[in-house]
Amino acid sequence: MSIHTPDELVQPSDSTGPKDGSGLRGRIRRHPLVWFFSLAFLLSWVGWTPYILSENGLGVLHFQFPAALGTSQLLGVLPGAYLGPILSAFLVTLVCDGRPGLRAWTGRMTKWRLGWYWYAGIITAVPTALTLATTALSGENPTVPPAAVLVAYLPGLVLQMITTGIAEEPGWRDFAMPRLQHRHGPFFGTLILSAICHPSWAR
Repeated sequence: MSIHTPDELVQPSDSTGPKDGSGLRGRIRRHPLVWFFSLAFLLSWVGWTPYILSENGLGVLHFQFPAALGTSQLLGVLPGAYLGPILSAFLVTLVCDGRPGLRAWTGRMTKWRLGWYWYAGIITAVPTALTLATTALSGENPTVPPAAVLVAYLPGLVLQMITTGIAEEPGWRDFAMPRLQHRHGPFFGTLILSAICHPSWAR
């Protein structure tokens, strides 16, 4: 669970930003989270629709996305992710907070203040959880994953971080989460974000 300090949580669009105006800009400034979530899902589905309708999906459109790094989703699905959370966060931040808000938003992406044990935990958590779950469901003794899986794990994790991680997390974690935590507290703010983005975002 990510916990932001109070000075990180106070966003111009939530407190000191202009609230007047009846036009589109004024409505976005009054309801930045509503606009962010709406744009994030709308723009993502705009980007995903060609892939879903192509021969990789429903086969309605007679063309196929080529494979890259062994999967067609990299070229067919990833563009939708970049059209969704990160672009929506950029647009809403620009409208609500201007250039200072954009600098604060991008600044949050570059803060790495966790101890080494958190990184060690992140690297080992997924293999450990998969091993325990497989053992519990199969009733067999724990076994070490095959060498090929272990060798591919870290490169796969890095690839995930620089593709979908960069595309989505600047929107979910660096735009929406600070605002939700500021309004509802760290626990409930994180819970609300999980309820909104993860079930609907499952691909």
